Parts: sequence; C-alpha cells; structure tokens
Amino acid sequence: MLSRDHPPYAKGGMGVCSGYIERLLPEHGIELTIIAGDPTIYKVRKETRGLVSLYRVPLLGKTFLTRMPSFAYYAGGIIPKIEKRFDLLYSLSSPFVCRITRPLVAHFQGSRYGEYKACVLMGRPLYAFLNKAYIPYEKTLLKKASGLIALSRDMAEELQFMGAQKERIEIIPNGVDTGLFKPVSARSFGQAVKTILYAGRLDARKGIDILLSAVKNLPGSTGIAVRIAGVGREEKRLRAQAAKLPFAVEFLGKVPYESLPAVYRHADLFVLPSLYEGLPLAALEAMASATPTLVSTGCPDLGLPRFEKNNVRDLTSLLHATLSSSAQLKTLSEQGLRLSSQYDWQKVITRIAHYLKARAQ
Repeated sequence: MLSRDHPPYAKGGMGVCSGYIERLLPEHGIELTIIAGDPTIYKVRKETRGLVSLYRVPLLGKTFLTRMPSFAYYAGGIIPKIEKRFDLLYSLSSPFVCRITRPLVAHFQGSRYGEYKACVLMGRPLYAFLNKAYIPYEKTLLKKASGLIALSRDMAEELQFMGAQKERIEIIPNGVDTGLFKPVSARSFGQAVKTILYAGRLDARKGIDILLSAVKNLPGSTGIAVRIAGVGREEKRLRAQAAKLPFAVEFLGKVPYESLPAVYRHADLFVLPSLYEGLPLAALEAMASATPTLVSTGCPDLGLPRFEKNNVRDLTSLLHATLSSSAQLKTLSEQGLRLSSQYDWQKVITRIAHYLKARAQ
C-alpha cells in the first residue's frame, strides 16, 4: 500500500484512513507492506510495526506541490525492487513514478480536479492554477490502475471527467471509529447559548468565513458561540474576522485525535461549510457522536440536510430553522447517529478487503 500521509504523520483524512487500514486490513488475511511518507527524514528507511512492514520515504516540503512529487519519486524507486513479492499494489491517492507489472487499485481520497473547481469558486486563481497543473499526476495514476475506488458518486464523476471508465470504479466511503466517537449520555439541547462547532484544517476551501458570516446574520446571534478546532494558513484572517463579530468565537488550535470525541459531544451543532470534500471524516465523527450535523453541497450526500456551498444566505436560513427548535436538533442528532452506523470502519474495511482480493485474482 502507498500512502503519502500515514500515522504518526497524518495531516488529514488520508492519514487517518491509512492508519485504520493498517490496523484492520490484516484481519482479513492480507499481508500488508506500506510505503509511507515521513517529513522528518531525507533517505529511505524500513521499520516493522506488528505484522506490518513499512518503508518510510522522504516527504519534502509542507504542501502537495512538493510532497506529491517527492513521494512519487522515492516510492517509484522502491516499487520495482519489491513488487514481485506481492499480488497487488494499492495506492491511497498517491501517484508514483515507475513502471509496474502487478495489478494496481487506486483509492482516491479526493482529486486535484475537485480542488481546482473549489479554488475557482473561491476566487483564488493562483491556487486554481497550481491544482490544475497537478491533475496530470492523478491522470497517470488512473491509467496505471486496473481498479479504482471512489468515496462517493460525486468523486466517481470527477474520476470519469479525468478519463476513468465508469465500470472500473467501485464506490466505498470513508469510515468512522464508532467505538471512539459515540454518545456517552442522552443528548439535550435546551441550553440558552447554543454552541456551533467546526473541526478541520483552517483552509480557504473549508468555507469557515462563510459560517461566521452566516451566524452573524442570525437573529439573536449574541446567544450563539462558535468553536473552531484546527490549524492552518487561514487562521490569522479568520481571527481578524472573528474579532469584529458580536458573538464569541473560540479557536481551539490543534486538538489531539483522542480528544476529539469530547469536543464533538460538547457542541449543539456541527457545521461543515466546505466548498469541496471527498467524504469528510469530521462529519462522520460528529454524526457518530450524536451531534446534530449540517454539511454543504460541497460534501457528498450523507442523508442529512445540506445547504448550498459558498452561499451565506442559504446557510443562515438553515441555521435559523435548526437552532430555533430543540426538537429539530434532537431529531437531527438521532438521524446522524443512526446513519453513522453504516460507516463503521470495520464494515468499510471489510468491503475494501473484498474488493482488493477480487482485483488480485
């Protein structure tokens, strides 16, 4: 398996997913070796964790602009030396530069095409150009792959736009650890001050500024508190925006993964206003925690109410309808918790294992 981000160097969803795959895939009779990025080294090293072998390769820089090509180069140096020992190569959205003889399954966690469209919508032409320039990396991965996994129908359409054949795509969503993210008591929503939570990177495409603007437009917004968990390049700009608002905005910084369940459980509402997502782990984690959850149309349809991405007025309207009724919050809490059970990591990785075994034959 190739994963650019992998614990303990997990920056986002890909790293979290690869961590659960490392833990659970061997339970399905699969011998797993991982080629993973490591931002702290400058030469390849090998390690063993339990039954899993890992090749750690340099992951240079702090953005995909340097991380993607550096991982592709170093991984491409290892694969030809070891691939004949394996039945299948399996890549989590991680391109590599070399010829292969074994079948390959490419499991896309997102796409540069999707990121490009989000940057255009944000009015960030430089970011749009850079993401568009890297689409050929992913097209190369598509051409190498004999099997493809997409997280949603929306992502399957992105892959088809980049040249993938529809019949080669299997849709398998991301998962959630329902043993970690779960309610510990009955949820109640009668508090005078309602707390809205956002969790994730502080990135322009996450639409956090849209959330703050929508809350500002709510009648009685002074009775609302917003909590923002995460770090990123937009933090300074968001703090400046928050300083001018009539309600409390708390920046929690980087929250350890094991501390996230408590953060979700103390929120009355979780909102993900992203302009683009593959399949957001944060939304699944909030749902499994029985926290009422709203997502934008930049996210796949999870069976919950959605608002138009990049649309302050639409989000304001949905927030007002949701927060004005404790009964509505309770219904949304129960609905999300019920839906989250189908995304349990055990179920998701069972599907991944079956697909990989089928493609290796």
